[in-house]
Amino acid sequence: MSNQYARLPPPQQQQIIQVQPPPPSPYYDGTPVIGIGKILKWLLLLAIFALALTAVILIAIDDDDNGTTSMSSLSVSNNGRGSHFGAASTAGSDASGVFVNGTTMFSMGIPAPSRSCGRCFNTTMLAGQFYPSANVQICNNETHLWIEIDPINGWCPTAIHLDIRLNCSLIPANKAGNPQVGQFLYYTTIPQPCYSPIVFIGQLNVPVGTPLCIALHTDTFNAAQNNSQTSWASCSPFGGASWATKCTTYSVQGNCPTTPPPTTTPPPQQCMAFRTQTQGGWGGSCNGNNPACYLDTNFATCFPNGISIGCDAEYHLTFSNALQIEMFLPATGTPTDISINPNNVLAGQALALSLNIGFDVCDPNFSPCAANLGSALCIQTTNATASACNGYTPQQILDSINGMISSPCACTEEPGAVPYLCNLGYSTLTACADLINTNFDNGNTNLGNLVYC
Repeated sequence: MSNQYARLPPPQQQQIIQVQPPPPSPYYDGTPVIGIGKILKWLLLLAIFALALTAVILIAIDDDDNGTTSMSSLSVSNNGRGSHFGAASTAGSDASGVFVNGTTMFSMGIPAPSRSCGRCFNTTMLAGQFYPSANVQICNNETHLWIEIDPINGWCPTAIHLDIRLNCSLIPANKAGNPQVGQFLYYTTIPQPCYSPIVFIGQLNVPVGTPLCIALHTDTFNAAQNNSQTSWASCSPFGGASWATKCTTYSVQGNCPTTPPPTTTPPPQQCMAFRTQTQGGWGGSCNGNNPACYLDTNFATCFPNGISIGCDAEYHLTFSNALQIEMFLPATGTPTDISINPNNVLAGQALALSLNIGFDVCDPNFSPCAANLGSALCIQTTNATASACNGYTPQQILDSINGMISSPCACTEEPGAVPYLCNLGYSTLTACADLINTNFDNGNTNLGNLVYC
């Protein structure tokens, strides 16, 4: 019995053995495995990693140096800076210092001024760095500077980014020196198909001899090749990692051609006493001295072969006498192709516009202005719909309506038609024609929607 008890430890000793800590280990320091301090350290490291990752992403976006427009650039360019043809292309004020505020605009299909000072600067747009896509000419006269872009070799610009500065360092660029086209001062999208020329023009605010730094970039598409490329005017490199270029050799030119001395007779463009009649005015029956009476008296003299609307090469409507016109007008149907429904409001507006332009040319007593209504004036309006025709003459509006109102005639089959205008659609061209026909109604009104070109 005594030996058996001798082999067993006392109860107190057995309890001490059970709670004894493990032997020391080189991998265990005696502290809890995960403490508050370690949790805070890991959170701090994660925060630092997130900040570093964000910085890398921002730098990658900022270093978009291939000359193309990123999505972020597009969102900037549409934030009030960009505009379509015929309207100012800057937001509020022109930060370049080159132009008078609010006087810059893009135009399409309208030639640049023919008279320039000194020597123009000529270069070529290169698509994808190697393919000539447009001829470029930079010129100025005493008051304006313009840049004309003429697409070549099947390449068509779809968007233009342009920056003009007194100092190249002011052209937006990232830290690597690559230009940020999305922040250029002037921007416009270009409706397709291709048009020529495309002209940027602005009223100069700097003296002769002022050197300019010009960066011209386009998004360009070649339909025959199904190929989209970015294009730059071929000048000197920006630097950085891209092939983008800037033109630094052009200065505002002097040596302007002399102009004839002013005459004492006021020039024709000062006259705004034009006359137009609405389609309702031309329609109806002669009563007293209304427009229908004028039509009855003068139609055969001014239109001996009648008057037509629609494309000469295809389906068109011809009116041989005043009575036919008075029976047709006013036309009120939904604007559409005359091969579908001849009696529509666009056809009526086109006929009224044809009469207004034709009588203005034929009869010196139709209005006291020596200038021609059809070619001397251009639409300039704030009307939400008709403003799409800003910068175009009544004759161009009429020719374009005739080119698109009679299928299957193509717009280009009608002499004088402008593809851009043809593509605006029936409703927009109806609004543009109505704007002209009502502007000088009866010769005693001027609604201010037409100005000298």
